Amino acid sequence: MPRADAERERILDEIEGEGDRAAAILVVTHIEDDLALTLRSRLRRDLTPAEEAALFYGDAPLATLSAKIKMAYALGAYGPKTRDDLNIFREIRNAFAHSRRTLEFEMPVVVTVLERLHVLKEFPLKEEYRETATITWRQKFVSAVYMVSGRLLTAPGLMSGRPKKATLP
Repeated sequence: MPRADAERERILDEIEGEGDRAAAILVVTHIEDDLALTLRSRLRRDLTPAEEAALFYGDAPLATLSAKIKMAYALGAYGPKTRDDLNIFREIRNAFAHSRRTLEFEMPVVVTVLERLHVLKEFPLKEEYRETATITWRQKFVSAVYMVSGRLLTAPGLMSGRPKKATLP
């Protein structure tokens, strides 16, 4: 998907020189957009822009990341593991966005939350790289978000309507 790849590159370039707070907010914003796309793909094709806005903007039922996660799960876009990971992304984003103190991905309190991500358990670092690789928790978080994002955008039935059952874990 060219749009997704270009947008992903733009966000990665933008967060390169930014702190962890900006990285957490920007990266999760990207996956929130992907969730909105997932939901829109299951809506009536004849909705007017005003009708769609009444669902996704302001105080609309699908305006929050939490609501998008719940609704996409209820529609069968993904299973409980992906839902749990999306909720962890939301928790991290909210913590970084609303904390009065500076948070960093390497802090034990943040690492404890990130260690719950299913996607990182499913794609562990290859054995030969474990001892020599210095992958930061920030890099792991960004990678996890983009792995889940890729799953959302390539899920069977994304543009063909509601699947019979969840197609993602």
